[in-house]
Amino acid sequence: MFKILVKIICVITICLFTTNCTSAENSTSSSNQNTSMPTTQTTKNSIDLSSYFENINGTAVFYTPDTNTYNIYNDELSTKQSSPCSTFKIFSTYVALDNKTIDANNSLRKWNGTIYWYDTWNKDIDLDTAFKTSCVWYYRQVIDEIGQHTMQKYIDKFDYGNKDISDWDGKTDLDDDPRDLKGFWLETSLKISPLEQVQLLNRLFSANENPT
Repeated sequence: MFKILVKIICVITICLFTTNCTSAENSTSSSNQNTSMPTTQTTKNSIDLSSYFENINGTAVFYTPDTNTYNIYNDELSTKQSSPCSTFKIFSTYVALDNKTIDANNSLRKWNGTIYWYDTWNKDIDLDTAFKTSCVWYYRQVIDEIGQHTMQKYIDKFDYGNKDISDWDGKTDLDDDPRDLKGFWLETSLKISPLEQVQLLNRLFSANENPT
């Protein structure tokens, strides 16, 4: 069940990224020391998908693990880091399942009665619904249960972007939102590029297929 859930989570993600979150300074991606990476020489090819993007300033990254080949549209943007925002639910779901913060068969969390802007969040929610609707309060609860120390260990292990979760509560986000709609992954300290997102997914697959 665990392996199936992780694969579903990763496959759902489409590696087409636009600048919907505030961009951060470009940073160099480092090699992960703790997870298996391909030994085949890396090949990167530039591809033209401008006809699909039209007036959208975006990028697309396609990766073939067997040949360790990347096909990238808009290479410059593919390496620019920004807040992961909703995409962080992929990683946090993996962590929560891996360390058993969430039981996939009993994942219901109680709604606290706060009326949120998205009506679908205004009820008790399980993991499946939380993932589909990007329910921030659900993931805020789960991430708090994981804890900052444990989350940092996973962030470091999988070399997640700039690895900065220092703004745990999202205090630098000045929006007038309650704490359960804020966090380090929402326009604050944590940053990751589209290319790093794809590399992360590959590491998650590798870790699940070759558990330590």
